[in-house]
Amino acid sequence: MRLRAFTALCAAVALGMVVLAQVAGAAPDAPARERLSRGDITVFYRRADARPAERILEIAVSRGSGVAQSAGLAELGPVTIYVASTGDEFRTLTYGGVPDWGAGCAFPDRGVIVLRNPVTAPDPLHMEDVVVHEIGHVAAGRVLSGVHVPRWFHEGIAMTLAGEWRLPRSSVLSGASASGGLIPLDELAVGFPADAADAMLAYSESFYAVRFLMEEAGPATPAEVLFGIAAAGSFEDGVAALSGRTLRVFERDALASFRGRFGWGVFLSRWNVMFVVLALVLLGGGAVRLARSRRLLREWELEESGRSRGGPRAGRRSDSGWK
Repeated sequence: MRLRAFTALCAAVALGMVVLAQVAGAAPDAPARERLSRGDITVFYRRADARPAERILEIAVSRGSGVAQSAGLAELGPVTIYVASTGDEFRTLTYGGVPDWGAGCAFPDRGVIVLRNPVTAPDPLHMEDVVVHEIGHVAAGRVLSGVHVPRWFHEGIAMTLAGEWRLPRSSVLSGASASGGLIPLDELAVGFPADAADAMLAYSESFYAVRFLMEEAGPATPAEVLFGIAAAGSFEDGVAALSGRTLRVFERDALASFRGRFGWGVFLSRWNVMFVVLALVLLGGGAVRLARSRRLLREWELEESGRSRGGPRAGRRSDSGWK
């Protein structure tokens, strides 16, 4: 499965420095930024990145309104996107808050998104997913209007708004549920693991934790969940109003739901897992047949050797019908 875009939610002090860096550029001698705009979407980029910037603008314009509507907004509002030409520029613009495998970063309260040039991104073929995911952060942030939420909810709601369901995501949860490797949600409240595989699991859990909250709230739409939390004034109160549970109990029950939905039975029912199991069975059966054939050949060799020496086996009819 491809790796999802890692979205850093930076502190307010760091954010001011990031925005300043965005305006000034990554270095004094860096080439001037070009600008593309359409409606409320503006993309800043280096001249060498003109084609990726045009594609990013097209994605943001075509998909942004749908994400906004899913979040319950009449319109998305102004969004500024910066395309980082190099890894160093990306680290500067995100204040070093994104791992090397990350491809994007959103600052929802400012409506700012920073993206790697797709050519330098870890998974360039899926830049559309990255752009829409980051727009999801901006839309969710505008509905929440300053209400602090845990990291797992921020990622999960952005993935939900972007429609990022993938079969590998449920397979990751199946394996972790079956092996007891799930990450408690309270450990994902502030940040995600730096390791790519652990981060993939964290994203998967976040997605399904939000889905679990939506199911327990009605079922509810993403917009209803967001506005419910915003109206409550705090995430804890919002979860209590939506699910009838305290946050601690909800996080515990969400993990339990993963085990029920993605346990051994589901894990073994995945076609790719079944393929591996079937292959192992066939290999095991082949090994047994090979060992049996070798044993039979040794018996025949001993029998033939006995005949040639005129031993007690001479003249005995074999089980195969040979003399």
